[in-house]
Amino acid sequence: MTNAINFGPSVAEQETIKGNKLALALGYFLAFRDGLLFLLFGDAVKYGLIALCVTSMLFTGLFAFLWLSGYWAPKYSENRTLKWVLIYILWAGVSVYWTPAGMTAIGNWGMIALDILMVVAATQFIPAAILGVNLVKGWVYGAVTLAALLPFIRRENDGAISYEAVLNPHNIGPTVAIATLLCLFLWRSSGKHWWGWIAALLFCAVVSTGDKTDLGCVIAAGGLFLLFGNTAKFSKRAMTALVASAVILAAFAFFGDYISAYAGDEHALYTLTGRTAVWDAAIDLSWEHPWLGNGFFASATMLPSFGLFAPLDAHNEWLQTWLTLGAVGVSILTMIYISFFQLARSCQNLPLRTLVYSLIVYAILHSITEAPFALSLPIPLLLMTSHFMTATRHPARGGLCDIPIASQA
Repeated sequence: MTNAINFGPSVAEQETIKGNKLALALGYFLAFRDGLLFLLFGDAVKYGLIALCVTSMLFTGLFAFLWLSGYWAPKYSENRTLKWVLIYILWAGVSVYWTPAGMTAIGNWGMIALDILMVVAATQFIPAAILGVNLVKGWVYGAVTLAALLPFIRRENDGAISYEAVLNPHNIGPTVAIATLLCLFLWRSSGKHWWGWIAALLFCAVVSTGDKTDLGCVIAAGGLFLLFGNTAKFSKRAMTALVASAVILAAFAFFGDYISAYAGDEHALYTLTGRTAVWDAAIDLSWEHPWLGNGFFASATMLPSFGLFAPLDAHNEWLQTWLTLGAVGVSILTMIYISFFQLARSCQNLPLRTLVYSLIVYAILHSITEAPFALSLPIPLLLMTSHFMTATRHPARGGLCDIPIASQA
């Protein structure tokens, strides 16, 4: 009888470990890159953005190299969300030809295109289950690190983060709010309750940013997930909702001055902090080129100033898309969200399906008063989640068959 000698992990195990680490690193970078810009470059935003672009290219090049070197994960041609995102970025690229924003538009378009290339390259190298779970974890870790910077960021007299800071509510709020929803998914899918406590801490961080839009979005989307993201008895779900309500009340207690100041400003409530005037201006400008739009990033140069406030976007995702990409762009944006919803409907994994429903609720509510220059849902997260769901149709090729699901937790 011979004794077997263990020479370490097998080739398959080594590939899995490598995929775990790369997916974690990618998720962390996507969530914390604004924090890196703040820590390494301060107010030198121009050089920071160049460094972030270079880092994104390095990630893309690494995944492409590993893919071409023989590592291969299946492509899922039925991922309609990816197809519509590609159509969106191509149409935005075409519109750069007539945009008045010039090189600024080209630079911003290039950063979005890099994000898409980076995630698509990652899906070719890392199996979907490994990429999905670890990128989600990496995003959460990055968001926690980002939230840890909150005490060091410049604030206004009412306690809200200054919008002039490199890390402003529009940068921090969405990242941390989405990480809160991802924590709820990790909690329900793994059964580990400490993910729930991290979600509570991240929610407090959202409150601390003073970002009213993301605060409302995460309460609505998180409430949906807590109620429908598991098959536990109603009494357990009611208890979870009660604990969540206590966390919400406690978080508001720490940031009451800012909330009271905003609630007491009747003009701010009536105009949604000046957004209605921006919407009127955006509608008027959109009618100048209603079908093809004024060009990607055109809002940054076309929207008028309102006193000291100079908006760069229309503060509404649908108006922003109509203003810049026209009715064609609005149609493409609609198809992105419809295809994402259809993928969710066909997903058999309850926590994952409910996560996507929650992300859609977040995106719809967020789109009413905010307008990032791409989508309300970060494109890398949108592509990764759609790829993750598509893989559930092919368990043998990297689906969720090996992921423990604790729906009763």
